Amino acid sequence: MKIRDILKEEENPDFKTTKIGDPHPVTGQMTWDVEYTPLKGVDDNLEDAYQDFKKILKKYPTDERLQKLFDVFSQFKRQYRAHVTRRYGR
Repeated sequence: MKIRDILKEEENPDFKTTKIGDPHPVTGQMTWDVEYTPLKGVDDNLEDAYQDFKKILKKYPTDERLQKLFDVFSQFKRQYRAHVTRRYGR
């Protein structure tokens, strides 16, 4: 890998950055605006819901209907991540 490959800005599906203004004259600090894409938000929300669902199953281990719903949700989560990875390279 060459240095130009490391420095090359690649498109990232999780967020987009935009430089705001000029560097600070004394410190050289740059200000950036970061905008997260919906893909990141959905993925985070799915993971939170998945963890909450697992806690519910531990609390009600004999509820077969909850287990079936969890299985469907888990499959959806896997398919979503697989699609995003294939399509957007996450």
